[in-house]
Amino acid sequence: MSLHLTRQQTRQSIYSWWSDSNPNLKGPTINLHAITKPVLKFLYHRQALAVIKKTHDNNDPGLTIRVLEVYASYLPWHFISSSTKAAVLSEVAFRAVLSELDARIVINSPIFPQLMALFESPDSQIRASCCKVLGALCIRERTSSIVLQHKLCSPLVSLLYDQDVSVVGRAVYALSRMAKWEQGARAIVDTDALGRILELFKFSSLNQRWICELVARIASHASTSSDILKLEPCISLVSLLRDNDSREWALNSLSQISQSPDGVQAVVDAKAIHHLSPVLNSGDSFIKVQACKLLNRLASHKSTIPLIFPLLLPLLPDNDENIIGWVTSTLTEFAKYANGAQDILDADLTTHISRWIQASSWFIRNNACVLVGLLAEHSFAALSISALNLYSLLALPLRDSHPKVITSAVYTLSVIAKSSNGAQAVIEANLVEHILPLLGSRDDATLLRTCQLLGRLASHEPTFEAILKLNPCPLLLPLLRDCFDEHVVYWAMYTLSRLAKDSDGAQNVVDAGEIDNILKWLQVPRTTVQMSMCLLIGRLAHRASTAPAILALKPSAKLVPLLRSDDVEVISAATYALAAIAKWSESTEAVINAQVAEYLPQLLCSRDTATRERVCYLVGNLARAQPTAPVVLTIESPLLGTQPLVNSQLSSLLCDHESRVRVAAAFALKAIGEWPLADHGTVFANEVDDECPSA
Repeated sequence: MSLHLTRQQTRQSIYSWWSDSNPNLKGPTINLHAITKPVLKFLYHRQALAVIKKTHDNNDPGLTIRVLEVYASYLPWHFISSSTKAAVLSEVAFRAVLSELDARIVINSPIFPQLMALFESPDSQIRASCCKVLGALCIRERTSSIVLQHKLCSPLVSLLYDQDVSVVGRAVYALSRMAKWEQGARAIVDTDALGRILELFKFSSLNQRWICELVARIASHASTSSDILKLEPCISLVSLLRDNDSREWALNSLSQISQSPDGVQAVVDAKAIHHLSPVLNSGDSFIKVQACKLLNRLASHKSTIPLIFPLLLPLLPDNDENIIGWVTSTLTEFAKYANGAQDILDADLTTHISRWIQASSWFIRNNACVLVGLLAEHSFAALSISALNLYSLLALPLRDSHPKVITSAVYTLSVIAKSSNGAQAVIEANLVEHILPLLGSRDDATLLRTCQLLGRLASHEPTFEAILKLNPCPLLLPLLRDCFDEHVVYWAMYTLSRLAKDSDGAQNVVDAGEIDNILKWLQVPRTTVQMSMCLLIGRLAHRASTAPAILALKPSAKLVPLLRSDDVEVISAATYALAAIAKWSESTEAVINAQVAEYLPQLLCSRDTATRERVCYLVGNLARAQPTAPVVLTIESPLLGTQPLVNSQLSSLLCDHESRVRVAAAFALKAIGEWPLADHGTVFANEVDDECPSA
């Protein structure tokens, strides 16, 4: 018996009744499958937007892996609409721009691996959105490098050939972000994309901003600059100056390219300056400012002065401080060159300086101070600057609220103070009272210029007394302890050594305390610092009133190694300091114990006059002291076999072409001759009283 199974009749669905399979239904029917797909797409789109909105409504502090997993679930499926995927990717890009942490979370999320597949999507909206995400990830160097590690530069470059112009625009945007970093710029160049990038200038439908930005950033890196510049992109950029919609970006790009000497040359060769006159006559102040920025960059090229200078003159009456700021900045570039400075004087532009010094913009005030200083650097302009009688007016920027203006004002005064007349004018204008407080500044640039100004004022006899009365020593010496800028230390030490030439100045240095900070700078490899330190030590050791303080520091052990220096001036200064220390019998043994004797023969035959003079005094002072005289007497000249120093090199210096060396040699031989054990082979007719050379 066979068992026949039959399906029980099920209740008919009201939905099935409307389907095509119902034979009893007459007339048109509804394809439920056709309706389901758009409805589902709509529902998923609404759901995705709700998820995005929820994160914003909850003031969510940032992305999480959980949220990104939800976002990623919308991306791989065909039944999810392109607009939904684009909305998700746009939200991811938005978050990656706002926060580096969010950008790094995106890199580690399931979304990042899906980007490669989405680049090949047939939908242009999705391809453009992928570019948007990569552009956001490339804003920061750390995440940009990860994008490059995953070789996503090539897919971006391939989209430059896309049929959809919006995709091309987004690809250019992403590449411009990537090119901000040298590694990214190099990757773009290596894909041979430069030719295609320059072709895009011909597409008027594209946003030229990001093309200009991309070109400028590739040109701004040393490793890729030559690659882009040899394709002459500046010609295309200059052509955009005639387009009101694009000239802003073209000007900005040309300015960025002009940051390097090769870039400046490329912009000049493209005749950019010839096209700037209409731009500067534009009624758009913002565009005029951009053009002035470009002129400022080009002004660093000396050959551009005759072309640029006439363009600046009509701008001087302008009331826009942004424009005047860049005009004055450009004039400072011209003032670095003699022909530029002469043009400024011939055009009588210095009459504007007093107005600029009192401008409300710190940028203009700063430029005005720098301009005066640079003009004063040229001897032919010094009289014109002096005739302006600006010294009392410079008291204003010395009290300025902006540190750069203060620094520039002090720089200007330090340039003026190079000459004795200029230094005297600074003192007579009562500007010194504003200078001393600046030594308490935390800005190294201000400290540098202040120390430089004080040093130059102290180096002129007519103004020395004014600085001596000011007594900056208590503020200068702590700089040797607290400041790590070698330039500041050099000028602080230079000023102290200048003051120490006078007995009262030397006493001020010692009384200020903290002279133990001097010795640590002897080990700094900067020769100018070493030289100033040696001179200060020598000047303090030279005087009976200040010698004990410096001798207590036992500087000989640190001075003698400087005799091996490659710098003649350091050797000479160290010899001077050792000669001054050796004046005092209690210190001669320390000098000998520092192994100075092995350097004496070589120093005596130095080509430097000051060194020969100073080593003679050093030998003489060592020979006058009982503990060290025997050592000096036994030093042999390597040039004359075993003959002692007294019979060889010292004697030969009596015939030196410099009289001061002959005097010093006579002093040394006299000191040796007075020692009982010495061989009195030479009779001296002249008494020599000097025990230490002047410095």
